[in-house]
Amino acid sequence: MAAVNTERLKPGLKASVYEGRFTSMPDFDTIKPLHIKSVPGVFFFVADRNSFFGIVFEGYILIPEYGVYGLFINSD
Repeated sequence: MAAVNTERLKPGLKASVYEGRFTSMPDFDTIKPLHIKSVPGVFFFVADRNSFFGIVFEGYILIPEYGVYGLFINSD
């Protein structure tokens, strides 16, 4: 992935919320989101629903120094 100029970026993530009873990972590029909003972090409550939803978070992380980093996410 090419380097990104981050000078004009604002804090937060883009969250696209989708409704559905997903039994496998859908191609979210082919589904229209219920809503899109800017959020401060990865939290399930940004969906404004209790069940039958998926969220796609997009953004960048700042890694201030070289090293080995591990990232993970958990879902049901």
